[in-house]
Amino acid sequence: MDVTKFKKKPVMGILRGITLNQIEPLISAVLKSGLETLEIAMNTKEATQLIAKAKK
Repeated sequence: MDVTKFKKKPVMGILRGITLNQIEPLISAVLKSGLETLEIAMNTKEATQLIAKAKK
């Protein structure tokens, strides 16, 4: 995360309980909304795979 950029817009979305099938449309909606920072909660099933897919 770019801390300098986050300080300019200190808002973070938190995704929890989502599936691998849901991540792409959610990321698309987030980007269109202007939100720049997301957290995928590690207590979400397959969190590491979700994070990797979101980064792409």
